[in-house]
Amino acid sequence: MDQSADSPNFLLNDLSPRKNPVKLNLPASFGRRSPLKPANKSSSHMISSSLSSIHGGRVLKELNSFRNQGLLCDVSIVVNGTKIEAHRTILAANSKYLRDQLLKIAARGKSPVNRPEIQLDGVSVATLRSVTSFMYTSELGEDISIEHILDVFRAAVKLKMPELKQYCAEQTKNLLKPDTCLNILRQAENADSGKIKRSIEKYIAENFMLLVNSSEDYLTISSDNMMAICQLEEFHRNGSAAELLHALITWIQSGSESRIEHTQPLLEAIRFHDILPLDIRAEISSIESHLVKPEDAPLKQKLLVCIASRTQDCIRPSYMTQAPGKTTFLLVGGDDATGAPIDRTFTFDPMVGDWNNGSAMPISRLDHASAVLNGVLYVAGGQHSAHNKAADSIGTVHSYNTKTSTWSQLCPMQKRRAVFSLNTLNNRLYAVGGKNAHGSLASVEFYDPASESWTYVSHMYTGLFGHASVILDDKIYVTGGVVAGRHFTNALQCYHPKSDKWVHMSPMSSKRAFHMMCTAGGKLYVFGGNTRDPSAKRVDCESMECYDPITDRWESIENMPRPVCFAAAAILEDNIYVFGGYSGKKAKRHADIQCFNIEDRTWFLVGQLPEPVMRLSVSELKAPSALIVH
Repeated sequence: MDQSADSPNFLLNDLSPRKNPVKLNLPASFGRRSPLKPANKSSSHMISSSLSSIHGGRVLKELNSFRNQGLLCDVSIVVNGTKIEAHRTILAANSKYLRDQLLKIAARGKSPVNRPEIQLDGVSVATLRSVTSFMYTSELGEDISIEHILDVFRAAVKLKMPELKQYCAEQTKNLLKPDTCLNILRQAENADSGKIKRSIEKYIAENFMLLVNSSEDYLTISSDNMMAICQLEEFHRNGSAAELLHALITWIQSGSESRIEHTQPLLEAIRFHDILPLDIRAEISSIESHLVKPEDAPLKQKLLVCIASRTQDCIRPSYMTQAPGKTTFLLVGGDDATGAPIDRTFTFDPMVGDWNNGSAMPISRLDHASAVLNGVLYVAGGQHSAHNKAADSIGTVHSYNTKTSTWSQLCPMQKRRAVFSLNTLNNRLYAVGGKNAHGSLASVEFYDPASESWTYVSHMYTGLFGHASVILDDKIYVTGGVVAGRHFTNALQCYHPKSDKWVHMSPMSSKRAFHMMCTAGGKLYVFGGNTRDPSAKRVDCESMECYDPITDRWESIENMPRPVCFAAAAILEDNIYVFGGYSGKKAKRHADIQCFNIEDRTWFLVGQLPEPVMRLSVSELKAPSALIVH
């Protein structure tokens, strides 16, 4: 049942066959039609199917008994001088090869009184006995070895028996174990048993990291087998992309020079978008430290070039080396994995993927907002708990001096606010909407650092919280949010500071709240958050929309692969970064740092926060060209 949206936390609460044969006790009137009731065709069909199964099994059992006793056998298969007697109809029904041989004998006018013989080369007596037994019983017997299965499989190929080939492949699966599968694969390779080999390769793909972690035997896998294994979907399901990359590079390095030519196609199988920059750099460092001999130069060069070519689409080249003066991120506040508000701060360098501890805030808070004005970071409002329906919301404002790493307390807002937005416009800080102990807020106020005071401006049309806002063309654009206590809205409101008026623009396609929004290239980008499905259940909102203020139109673009709410988002160059957040589908907080490239319109993962965090915000520092995450 949907809970009230009185609190920004309300989303989290939304958010074998029978063992014994069937005995048929049929009445004397079975099969007759009643003059009053028509026969039940469905029941007749089921009874007929059961009888057919029982009848067919009994006939084969009797024929096999005849074969074992040498009764009514009318054909002999001769292998190495040994005759194996059977029935022509059984052989012809099971093997296309034997059927063709029998038809040729019949065409030559052989007397049916004489028992024909079929000479069979390239098959052992033991193998042929098993093949013949399968024709009558659909089984090979118990305690059969993999060597015998491979012999039977080769015979099945020669005799053109597809069901037996499938049976051998299934039996091979049952014999596979982590400590035996590689040896079985080598035997299947030598036996030229393609179907069985593919079955073994699939098993290895499913258990690849188990093999890697248990021994170094995987290093003996042939190049052709490794190429086939890496192309299977199962290969990607049993380990992280970083683990698979390391295992493949180790395999390449441990082999002969012939493996170098397989470097590029093997690494193309790795999903680099799922590997963190830090892990890629670690792999590069490992390559450079281990391949130091002159004879290692060709392989070293090949590996580094392939990694660079595979990462340029998902990781900026600057991730590969440290460049001075690049952007850093500062994570401040929010709530941790236990739901408790935090005061910790962390500095993140996206160029190298490293985190460092920062200066803690004077107080712990979540659902706050932040912005940068004249090079100073301001953190305002929020609340001390996620479970009090904003009853403990605050109006406290702090500033952070990045040069001295010190915090100062400033004049509080006139209204206590949580889950609101804060933007910088015309040397002022604008606090928009939110929620406190009295309910949703429609009020808007700005902070003037010169007078160190807060002043109200025109309020919005209705109380709103859980929305997102940005500055574009000297206007404040506000999207979505929660209205009337629990309803999500798709409204787009625009505030004109010169006229002190709010106007409605074209609404979004999706109603959403607790989402994120950024602006780039004169357009708005809205993504994530929560929406409601047709049954009014609160769910993750995967869609991403782009708004063009010139045309007043919205465009749907690439969905978020990991949709979250209560996350922080900021833009740097052509990339939108999304920090942490909460997934309603998985019911957990995230530590992911996702990135959306505006030019390519693609999402990828670029890092991890020190811990899963939600209810945080992000701001950009122009000097020293940094993004501050709070």
